[in-house]
Amino acid sequence: MRIKFIIFFFLFLLKSICFGKNDHPDSTNSNSNILNIATWNIQMLPTNFSFVSKFLQKKQKTRTPLIIDYCIKHDFDIIVFQEVFDRKIRRKIIQGLNKSYPYQIHPIKNKKALVSNGLLIVGRIPLNYLDHIVFKPGVKADKYAAKGCVLFHAQVNDIDIHFMGTHLQSGNSSKAISTRKLQYRDIRKLMNRNSKDNNPFIILGDLNTKKSEKEKYLEMLNILGVSDSESIFKNLYTFSPENSWNNNSRPLQLDYILIQKDNMKLKINWQKVFKPTHLYKGKEMDLADHYLLNAEILVRK
Repeated sequence: MRIKFIIFFFLFLLKSICFGKNDHPDSTNSNSNILNIATWNIQMLPTNFSFVSKFLQKKQKTRTPLIIDYCIKHDFDIIVFQEVFDRKIRRKIIQGLNKSYPYQIHPIKNKKALVSNGLLIVGRIPLNYLDHIVFKPGVKADKYAAKGCVLFHAQVNDIDIHFMGTHLQSGNSSKAISTRKLQYRDIRKLMNRNSKDNNPFIILGDLNTKKSEKEKYLEMLNILGVSDSESIFKNLYTFSPENSWNNNSRPLQLDYILIQKDNMKLKINWQKVFKPTHLYKGKEMDLADHYLLNAEILVRK
């Protein structure tokens, strides 16, 4: 009997040694060279003055928990939100995502602007703030926000990647277009002064530049020194008349995930657009006026 017990114990111990890794998988991600990132303009305009204009009444309080739940259910490594202007809403999003996305860089404000840059950056992987710029005051409503660009970095596959989250001047007037061009140049200067050791850059956000206007679109890529996945992926419309918040006549791509040109450490595997909705009072309501843009990026040593 004692011999049987010893044999049984030995077999049990052997099984534990051989199969322990399957029963308790290593926490290290086997796809650590894959980066899953997203950019989303979520239209959280200040609610303090919503009584003044219907333009500011966007059901922010209704949409906030829905956006939080949506992001928790999706396994993004990093999300760059734009237009997180309302302070109370910002706190709710920060707190709501804190467990799933514990690494956060909060919106930045200067003394001249009424509201912050609206850029809230959250990650499941460690993020480190590096630098930021605030653009010169913009045109029309944009002049009230401290719009700019936030530079941060994360390490993926032992490579330090520099990310630039931004939100550029909106509008099609000649002044808006020239302002946007200056903002491209400001971002490029920020990139140049932080460029070292051939570390790659990724720019993501609402660049308010229509991909359909090829001359302006290509000029943007050239000034920023980045490449898009245009030749492979088409129709990544992030702003559409089908969206419940919009009345534009045709779909547009205004939001981008762009990688530094000629840097072989990064490759975009794919990009896709998510269009989350919610049934509100019997009607489909989009969670924001822009759709979420998601990309999977291969990081090579």
